[in-house]
Amino acid sequence: RENLARDERGVDPRAYLAQGRDAMARTVTRLIGVLPAPAAGAA
Repeated sequence: RENLARDERGVDPRAYLAQGRDAMARTVTRLIGVLPAPAAGAA
């Protein structure tokens, strides 16, 4: 039981981080597309 609990804790955070990275990449891409070129270049 302890080993299974440890495995779940090890896998879930990785999946959560992967989803977060994908979501952030999509948000950044959307913002860059919406912002004017000078603002996107400064950011």
